[in-house]
Amino acid sequence: MRSIIDDALRSKPTAAAGDRVAIRALAAGLETINATASAKFRELRVELDALKRQVADLAEQKAKVDYKGVWRGGESYPAGCFCTDRGGMWFAQRQTDRRPGDGDSGWVLAIKAGRDRR
Repeated sequence: MRSIIDDALRSKPTAAAGDRVAIRALAAGLETINATASAKFRELRVELDALKRQVADLAEQKAKVDYKGVWRGGESYPAGCFCTDRGGMWFAQRQTDRRPGDGDSGWVLAIKAGRDRR
């Protein structure tokens, strides 16, 4: 930036000394603004890249639904999976081998059974 200003001032040797000082002060101010904007742009780029990675991770997680089918006694179910039992769909809040809906079984009802339990 300074070389552009210096070249311009050399091409106008008749410019007043005060004008030259003002122009150089403006150039210095513009360089400061440019440096600050460049630094902020780099910070925003880093934040944007991090947000893009988070969105990609969330999209991947959303696509993973772990449906285990109809609940079967004697089987252990991991936290985060779904199963169906007695017409409803259940979500496992923690690892469990208990039947959905029985007290503190670790399951929460996600979709209630219809009237005909289908």
